[in-house]
Amino acid sequence: MDIKEFQEFIKIEDKRLAKFFPIPDKEKRIFARIVKMSEEHGELSESVLNYFSLQRKTKIQTGKNEVAHEIADVIICVGLLAHELDINL
Repeated sequence: MDIKEFQEFIKIEDKRLAKFFPIPDKEKRIFARIVKMSEEHGELSESVLNYFSLQRKTKIQTGKNEVAHEIADVIICVGLLAHELDINL
């Protein structure tokens, strides 16, 4: 996927999310995007710790695919934030 395809994906995802989580105020949408990005960053951090066995033993061990999935989630959140701020990546 190149950057133009990614930005088109982000536009579609933004419309899909607006149906499920309608937030009419732009500032609140930006705030929500940043909070969601922070959540996804935390999940990525946990996944990396698990991958290197640096997490509590009671946590489910993850593999490279789970880390890749969490990286993708963070990238999508960044794309949605850029879209909301009218930033052309």
